[in-house]
Amino acid sequence: LNCPIFLSISMFEATVEQSDLWKRILEPIKEVVNEANFECSPGGIQLQAMDASHVSLVSLLLRPDGFRHFNCSRNFNIGINFTNMVKVLKCANKEDSVTMRFEEGHDSVTFLVESEGQEKVSEFSMRLMDIEGESLSIPEQSYSAMLSMPSSEFTKLCRDMATFGDSVTISVTKDFVKFSTKGDFGQGSTTVKPSLAADIKEIKTEVVKTEPGMTQDDKSMVVDKDKEESAADKAAIALVCHEDVTLNFALKNLVTFTKGSPLSERVTLRLAMNEPVQVEYKIDGFGYMRFYLAPKVDETNDS
Repeated sequence: LNCPIFLSISMFEATVEQSDLWKRILEPIKEVVNEANFECSPGGIQLQAMDASHVSLVSLLLRPDGFRHFNCSRNFNIGINFTNMVKVLKCANKEDSVTMRFEEGHDSVTFLVESEGQEKVSEFSMRLMDIEGESLSIPEQSYSAMLSMPSSEFTKLCRDMATFGDSVTISVTKDFVKFSTKGDFGQGSTTVKPSLAADIKEIKTEVVKTEPGMTQDDKSMVVDKDKEESAADKAAIALVCHEDVTLNFALKNLVTFTKGSPLSERVTLRLAMNEPVQVEYKIDGFGYMRFYLAPKVDETNDS
């Protein structure tokens, strides 16, 4: 007779230690898509959404272990307007913890913002979006080449290329990766070479799976843990190439992807001929944010 009523309520609740994490996650997402479903389950939070032009896609995985508190009684799709969520989170200081809460049957999600010493607590609610459409499924893909480099360097490289042209050609061999572009007033190129080949453990199976809680992707390129904190390691460029790859991509999209740089000190690019490039930023303790961009068609080969 005295059973607590909340046990019968289906709900989702997740707390991050610092609001800044959500801000760093949302900033790049909202540049690709303004509205999408957070797919919440006991296995964590996932998002897979395509941009309006259907050439780029963003994929997010946040595993339960990264949260200070995580509870999800069953699977929920929570429709989020990311511009509005960014506005809500601007009410939180960088060090404030944020609890995101949703109860089945409600048309809004609640954000509980607590200061570090819990001397100030604020509560905000945001209306949910009714987002139709089936969940996207990213097929398994074997990649011919992978490049890992400091995310700050990749950001600068993309912006430098965008100074000259609208697209960039990425050519990968076992010895180097060349980024090149040309425009109306000039052209430019940057070649990067691996600097830590001896400390990279190559995994033969380069298949990236998409199921919740997956770990195969974490094994594709591993830096020696004993050297993980060294300045040289953080600045290292690592390259694994099974087959030469040359592809052309829109720089506007790649520059947008670099907004994920605050999530990780390193970025990993995975490429295969005639397939979308995967640009991955690991989110320490949580999972990853991945972007996919379809290569541009070589119009000279069209008939």
